[in-house]
Amino acid sequence: MNTLNKLAAALALAGLAGTAAAVNDVSLTPANSSLLPGGSVVLTLQGTGFADLMLGGGLNFSWNPDVVDLTGVTIDGSAWEFERNTGLHDPASGTLNGMIFASFAGRSGDFAIGSLTFTADKPGTTTVAMSLMPSQPFGNDLGEVVAVNLHNATIAAVPEPGTWALFALGAGLLPVLRRRAA
Repeated sequence: MNTLNKLAAALALAGLAGTAAAVNDVSLTPANSSLLPGGSVVLTLQGTGFADLMLGGGLNFSWNPDVVDLTGVTIDGSAWEFERNTGLHDPASGTLNGMIFASFAGRSGDFAIGSLTFTADKPGTTTVAMSLMPSQPFGNDLGEVVAVNLHNATIAAVPEPGTWALFALGAGLLPVLRRRAA
């Protein structure tokens, strides 16, 4: 009986280990970017750790349009041959809604989804946040909705070094100007 309990415990642990391996992550990489105004960064959209055979899904994105502009959207056509829609981009609100992708063959494990290209407008920091589309959930080959963990990215647009030098020079001259005015 003791051996049977040990076997049951071992099987339960093996089942938990198999469940833990299926993390179903969708990430934007690099997770952190720093660029000068006018510079661009390509954020790669990647699925990792999918145990199920995924037939597709849909995502929405948002960011601060005062800091960056979305200048390009692609969906990996070799992975998602059935349906590819880059969504509706609203530059004024900093949103991309309705990016959908689907495949007849399906994808599992780690796979490319697409990419987003952003160009910095002016200094600041923004998070490029993803959300799932309720009308186009991530689905597997059995027709089941699959839970997905989303990992956002942060873009920092930093001023040019010359801008910082001018700021420091101006701040250093303030005490001199105050003494002259007094």
